[in-house]
Amino acid sequence: MDMPPNWVTYYKLLEALEGFSKKQSLDLQIPDIERRRFTNTANNFSLSGFDSRHGFKELAKRNNTQGMSLEEAHRFISNLAKKYLKLAHFQAKGAA
Repeated sequence: MDMPPNWVTYYKLLEALEGFSKKQSLDLQIPDIERRRFTNTANNFSLSGFDSRHGFKELAKRNNTQGMSLEEAHRFISNLAKKYLKLAHFQAKGAA
């Protein structure tokens, strides 16, 4: 989390956390609507500009998913990272 705040960095962290969790059979219980808000904004040039994961595209249909601010994205990813760390490292030690 000590990287410049931007959509590309946060999306990489999301993919890493999901991948690590899957490999360890951990369920992060990511709320679907929050994940959709995050990915919708991170992927959408019209919402996140040049930090978008995809370049400019003409909008083919109306976007009905609420966008997310970069501050909200930071909170979303930070909370997800904390949840992963608790599940992967602290919960396992407490159960032993």
